[in-house]
Amino acid sequence: MIITVNSDNITLTPRNIAEEIIQNINIIVTTVMGNVPLDRKFGIDGKIIDDSSILGKSKLMISIIESIQDFEPRIEVTNISFEENYEKAEEGILIPKLEVKIKDEYIS
Repeated sequence: MIITVNSDNITLTPRNIAEEIIQNINIIVTTVMGNVPLDRKFGIDGKIIDDSSILGKSKLMISIIESIQDFEPRIEVTNISFEENYEKAEEGILIPKLEVKIKDEYIS
């Protein structure tokens, strides 16, 4: 399954486990760590969000993988790539594209 991270993809009434997982991944990856009052470690590291360098991409990949492992253990991230969008900002915006596999014990 390939997921392009987009906060517009969030639905509060998922119809199945795949939709629920996609929703959870979108929430995790679009939340900056420190913004959830009762769980300050939820989300991705905000210090690297504006860094579009190769090192920044690597740090962002690590932050995404670690957050998903912590908060959505039903999946395994198999690959992360980035789509760059220069229409929204002069420097460009990195849009993560995640390839994930639902772990066998969660497939019905």
